[in-house]
Amino acid sequence: MRKLTTHPKLKNLLPSLTEKERQGLEADILKHGCLTPIVTWNNIIVDGHIRYAICEKYGLPFETVKLEFDTLDDAMFWAWTHQDNRRNLTPYQRTEIALQFKSMIVAKAKNNMAMGGKQIRQNESTSINTGKELGQIAGVSHDTVHKVEYLDKHADEDTKQRLRNGQTSINREYTRLKEATAPMLQQPVSVPLRKVTSVQVSPKNAQELIETIADRFGVAELERFIFKLVDQLQEVSNQASFNAFVKKLVAKYCQQ
Repeated sequence: MRKLTTHPKLKNLLPSLTEKERQGLEADILKHGCLTPIVTWNNIIVDGHIRYAICEKYGLPFETVKLEFDTLDDAMFWAWTHQDNRRNLTPYQRTEIALQFKSMIVAKAKNNMAMGGKQIRQNESTSINTGKELGQIAGVSHDTVHKVEYLDKHADEDTKQRLRNGQTSINREYTRLKEATAPMLQQPVSVPLRKVTSVQVSPKNAQELIETIADRFGVAELERFIFKLVDQLQEVSNQASFNAFVKKLVAKYCQQ
């Protein structure tokens, strides 16, 4: 029997089958054989890890289909989009998996920016909204992606497991955690906000932008500002329009 190899990121991309599901698949393969080919890339299993394990256990033959991918991320993305049981996952599970493709989406965005800079594709937008892209992969809104990313960083493992099992909702746990941390972050009312005389911040310098906003806003205003900024940032195309956009938001949300 041909020996195949595995990669942990591909093998663990989706949650494991339940014992009942695995037993059902094993019984079917023992009765009818491995009818679905195992997909490989450079002899690495992309799809069919459990089928392969069952065939290896009983010495059963199997067919393979070879595919070519440029990167591991590409192989993972193909495996995700071709998994029938992904529909049975909870929104939290789907978004957890989608977040694994964040680096791929960011790299794609950078490549599009480089292409746009060289004017290879004229009159074509080269911007990519990472949150919306990930939301499409997971089948959720970009706001849900933001909340799951926050929960992934701040929620305890018990909460994450309940989210994976569908025993609680993303919005409920996100709201609970935000409310629990709000008193520690709330800025004293007596602290005056600095008067804004001019705003000159480069859209390419994230740290400078964060410091500029945080220096002038309270927590509630800051959150509204950031959500508004994320939603509309793609609309600006140059330094002048970016500065005008920031000034407009400052005037709207910052009480002088």
